[in-house]
Amino acid sequence: MNFLAFLRKPKNKASSRVTASSEFLAMDLYSQVAYMAGVAAAGLPRDKIFEHAAKLPYCTAVYFRRVQFMAKKLNYNYAEACRVVGEGTKEPDPKALLMRMCGSLTSGESEAAFLEREALVMAEHYGDEYERKVESLRKWAEAYSSLILSGAMIVTIGIISMLIYPISPSFIMTLSALVVCISAAGPYLLYVSSPRDMKTHSLSEKSREQVLARALFRVCVPAAVVVCAIMAAAHVDLGWIMLAGAFLLLPPGVVMIIDDRKIDKRDADISVFLRSLGSVTRAIGTNVTDGMSRLDMRFVGSLRSSVKRLQAALGAGVSPDLCWWRFIAENGSELVKRSTHLFWDGVRFGGDPQLAGGASATFAMKMELLRGKRRLVASSFTGLCIAMHAAICGLLVLIYEIMVAFSSAIEGIAIEGSDVLERMPAIGLFNAASQVGLLRTMIITMILVLIGANAFAIQSVEGGHEYKLVFYLGLLLAVAGLCLVLVPGVSDSIFGSLPEMM
Repeated sequence: MNFLAFLRKPKNKASSRVTASSEFLAMDLYSQVAYMAGVAAAGLPRDKIFEHAAKLPYCTAVYFRRVQFMAKKLNYNYAEACRVVGEGTKEPDPKALLMRMCGSLTSGESEAAFLEREALVMAEHYGDEYERKVESLRKWAEAYSSLILSGAMIVTIGIISMLIYPISPSFIMTLSALVVCISAAGPYLLYVSSPRDMKTHSLSEKSREQVLARALFRVCVPAAVVVCAIMAAAHVDLGWIMLAGAFLLLPPGVVMIIDDRKIDKRDADISVFLRSLGSVTRAIGTNVTDGMSRLDMRFVGSLRSSVKRLQAALGAGVSPDLCWWRFIAENGSELVKRSTHLFWDGVRFGGDPQLAGGASATFAMKMELLRGKRRLVASSFTGLCIAMHAAICGLLVLIYEIMVAFSSAIEGIAIEGSDVLERMPAIGLFNAASQVGLLRTMIITMILVLIGANAFAIQSVEGGHEYKLVFYLGLLLAVAGLCLVLVPGVSDSIFGSLPEMM
């Protein structure tokens, strides 16, 4: 049974024709070279190395499919095929790799030695590029708070202007559009500057949390839309509508956050498992199944239950390819998938288990250490973003309530003595009642824009599965809803005696 048959699984013909312009080019190129180095160390001949490289489910495999086609169908030698494909490639990194491969094959250097060296070079190159993107992400994350505060300041200035002088609706619309543009620019810049990293795999079988999150998503999101629409039609207060929407959006998001935390632990433990398994297998001089029975399960951490199921299936005589595919699928991690694929193919092609385990563990550890640097930036940014969101929403609602209180006070004076009001200066403060509806629209628009912008910004910085965006949307909706529900009561307790004072 071919292990690759389970890993590829394209949904349709269009999805199987992967283009080399994928946003995961750097990650795929590093994975491709590491895999080729692993199978070359097993002693595979040149044509088999390129054949298996062409079958990988990475965007960079398209180059090796072209090389394989030219070598098999057009009778090119592999060195010349690498040169022709490299010269026709626009992306600089794959082009440089193919040209170096052409020179190495022409000189007669062994594929194993060349690919081992290239894997080390590619690891350093990918690590440097990833760290540069993380540093850029750190700078933009710091600048994002300034952008959001600028938008909030524009709204505050607009409110003060409404108190001083009657503002035309066209000015308010222009101001709101400016705030929307400023708020949308921040998440976009964070998305562009963030490293492209695939965290969850795309196999048909998923982890239990991913399956549950998908089922909840299909139920909860439509339910949230329907419930919020019904509550809006019944003229329920917007704060309670937001809280109801948040309550329905949070379940799939919470499940996906739990899965994300588990994936982080599995990604950290997979390198230890593969390295230990390779070393034990070589030490006892037997196959992987027997080596796994000698493995100390205390060192596999969060993978312990999955490894035990894998060991039981292998011991029962189930196809090893199917057992390893099941192990990959139930963990839900793309890093577990790529590193395990590298290890198992290196072993099943006759390679040294210790060398295969060391190569796959090095690959997994490199990726996990780089992700740790990103998590450090993301954790602080997430806390700051949620706190800033709560502060801005609370401040905007409080300003609105203050204006409503002053408008009510002025209306009370107008009823008691209209002749006194007529002799007062004609400034916006004494005509504020007509602006309250427009002000409410402006405040609500700003809050909704903040919810979407902050949720997308956090997701862009953290990365991971798309369903995490649902969690942050629900969380920020809940924060905004609480502000709309609680702040008016706080405002009434502070300014409740204002009309009597006037």
